[in-house]
Amino acid sequence: MTNSPKLLKLLKLELFPNVFQRIEIDQDLSIGREPENQIVLKDLSISGQHAMIGREGDKVWVEDLGSTNGTLVNDNIIHKKYLEDRDVITIGYCKMLFCIEEESAAQVDVSQLATVNDWEDIWFTIPSQEESIQKFADWMHEKIDGLELPHLQNFSKAIAAGLKNAYLHGHQKDKEKLLRCRVQKTAAHLRITIADQGKGFDYENYLRNLFIQNQEISTGIGVLIKEADSLEFNLSGNQVILAKSLQPGAGNKNKDPKRGDRSATVSKKRMSHLTRHVAIRYFRKMVFQRPSCLKLIFSAQQLRIFPEHLEIKPAGVFGPSVNIEIRPICPGCLVNPPIQQVDILHTPLKVEFWITPLTLAYESSQASIQFVQDGKILQVLKLPSQIANPQLSKRMLWAGLWLPLLFIALDVPMFSINRDLPGILLRFIRFIENMGGWTMFGLLLGCLSVCLGIFLQARSRPIPSEVINLEIAAN
Repeated sequence: MTNSPKLLKLLKLELFPNVFQRIEIDQDLSIGREPENQIVLKDLSISGQHAMIGREGDKVWVEDLGSTNGTLVNDNIIHKKYLEDRDVITIGYCKMLFCIEEESAAQVDVSQLATVNDWEDIWFTIPSQEESIQKFADWMHEKIDGLELPHLQNFSKAIAAGLKNAYLHGHQKDKEKLLRCRVQKTAAHLRITIADQGKGFDYENYLRNLFIQNQEISTGIGVLIKEADSLEFNLSGNQVILAKSLQPGAGNKNKDPKRGDRSATVSKKRMSHLTRHVAIRYFRKMVFQRPSCLKLIFSAQQLRIFPEHLEIKPAGVFGPSVNIEIRPICPGCLVNPPIQQVDILHTPLKVEFWITPLTLAYESSQASIQFVQDGKILQVLKLPSQIANPQLSKRMLWAGLWLPLLFIALDVPMFSINRDLPGILLRFIRFIENMGGWTMFGLLLGCLSVCLGIFLQARSRPIPSEVINLEIAAN
């Protein structure tokens, strides 16, 4: 009776283009931006405690923890869902692939390489010695050459570099430890897993520096990026997986020789219909000669709320880009800056413009914002708004201050009423005297002026618009 193979439940998080971190789900895993989570994602679109992934027997579930932007599985918002193989989980702007993989039971020592004919799925045990590692690397080179596929001719270099890294950095040349290498060959792919017994290598930070600093990758770990179609490593950093397509032209053969990334030509072809959501908030009532802020946030999915409190700064990105220009058109207003160019491929992205009305004759029907790519207008959004003049409210408030003083002066005895005044004016004066005199009338008129000034001041305050959601399709 044969034992059934062990099934691994994994999350694959893409950290860089075609570079994934493997996270085995053997316990409940919290996901969020705060450092106490098991999976920390430093993305401002992700809540501090965003989601939880856990197991119930053989089943794996994901649950949203009341996050701001929600949790999606296969582009559907969920509260809690049991996962199936190849489900895609979207948390903020990060995507994770849930996978179920089998562990191979076949084990072969490197000394038995000559007896191996079928190498579809085997674990090889390799002593941590330069001779044994070189022997296995030569055997792999011979097997790969036997496939007679030109695009695989340098893949054996990536395997040798992975073995060398495990020996030097993982085992630190400790000959008492063992390397394990799993070879999986199907009709479509060749997959190599290299595992060591060391403390692990910090692949994430090393690769981050490799990409950001634009280092040459002709030797060392850079060869893994350059020659493999995809690279995976575990949290401990003591296991790395290289994958290569066996179909000519189906792999990642068009790469930038310095960055290991896809070339701009291939990437732009793949993203010929890039779609981004834009959340826009502006002031539909602006104040004369007072600047107001127009805010835009670009995201890969529609935001449920507008994150006013977040400061989203452009990241140091690499590889291809999709640039568009944003042009606010506001006749009679000063717009600062008048135009901004942004890369909408790397989101989230926040853009701000400051708009100052310079005339009361503001033509709101002509106010708009244009999204332009390569001289072509992708989208135009109207921005209906009004201009409020605060000067009248200020004058009423000043009148409320000075009118009581003026009428108090009229109550001084040195001022006598001329009996030769017109009758209608004389009757008005008698009416004022019957109300309590000029002082009382002045106070009453002053109170009315102050109330009217406060009312006009409230009406002239800037009023923000509701969040406008727009979809931009760029090439």
